[in-house]
Amino acid sequence: MIRAVLDTNQFICGLRDEKEFCADIVKLSGIKFTALASTTILEEVFERLKELEGKDFASLAIHIIKNLGIEVIDDKLVPKEIIQKYKNKGAKDADSVIAAFTEFVNADFLVTENRHFLKEIKINEFKTIKAEDFMKVIKASK
Repeated sequence: MIRAVLDTNQFICGLRDEKEFCADIVKLSGIKFTALASTTILEEVFERLKELEGKDFASLAIHIIKNLGIEVIDDKLVPKEIIQKYKNKGAKDADSVIAAFTEFVNADFLVTENRHFLKEIKINEFKTIKAEDFMKVIKASK
């Protein structure tokens, strides 16, 4: 089964129903592919949704995410050497952590709308992809 790390923006757009592809990905998590998220991503989702929609909505969103079968893994388990590898390739601190996490959990994809610079860095361990393109991959993998 395909393994994919969902970035913060996938959850926010999907749960707020802002983009059809993001919402579809959130709905298909755990059914059509193995979805993964780090503890930091969930913290970011909660804080951003709290700002946008209020604390009650943010709490409900986290509850929904946890009940969708998304694997939540503590990103503090990621070896510092992997994070440093991405820093050495030119990624910023936060982006190095998400790239290292994606490699650490052996994901095939990092699904994100805003980490385009990772496409410019040579990464062999996973592919960075937008929600719309990821949905094409999911449909083709039937």
